[in-house]
Amino acid sequence: TTFTTPQLVFLGESKSNSAASAATIDNIFSDTYHLYFFHADILVATNGTHVTAQLVSSGTADTDGYYYSFQGLDQAGNSESGDSAGAAASWSISGANSSARGCQIHGHISGPTSGQDNNKKISWACETFDSANNQVHRTGGGFQTTSSDHTGIKILCGSGNMSQHSIQIYGVANTERFGG
Repeated sequence: TTFTTPQLVFLGESKSNSAASAATIDNIFSDTYHLYFFHADILVATNGTHVTAQLVSSGTADTDGYYYSFQGLDQAGNSESGDSAGAAASWSISGANSSARGCQIHGHISGPTSGQDNNKKISWACETFDSANNQVHRTGGGFQTTSSDHTGIKILCGSGNMSQHSIQIYGVANTERFGG
């Protein structure tokens, strides 16, 4: 058996020091990689908003069929959790955030070009502050139900803007989907 060390290959980014309603990074997903790593550093403008993500097909975001759940713990020892409770218009990838505080999210997206229902998945971890300004760590995951071959990702806030953002996407080399 030969083992190959996985490598991260930079594919794209979006950065802005100005307010933006969303950041779309397109033409990055392909059959070259099955697994993608992302990192987002976001300053949200609206207290209590969730940072969300949608998969993109040739420039257009899919706005249906997202399922997710998350759980977390804040510095005061309070546990938090949430879920989509059915199909949603996007994945929540942070839970509620405090305005004017940094939100760092990193995670993995698998199978965005699979063309198979329920095979597009996300897992993430978020370090942020809740709406009461308590530091909180949350983890979550989800899946998306369309059979589209997705080409990119759109990151946006559930309400309001991102005051500033820096988002990078990497392909994880030597990853294959089942049957690959």
